[in-house]
Amino acid sequence: SITPERNQQELQEVGGTDFGFAFGDKARFRVAVFKQRGDIGMVLRQIPNLFLT
Repeated sequence: SITPERNQQELQEVGGTDFGFAFGDKARFRVAVFKQRGDIGMVLRQIPNLFLT
């Protein structure tokens, strides 16, 4: 699972959680995990690897 333990707990307690995930140095994502209609859904949004100043 890519979902950290504390976020898994938050998902169970409140029905949703958000966190960041890095795939090595290849890609970074903002992740939203949520419960909907009795199932678990996930949305990943790719964010730029480079920090803009």
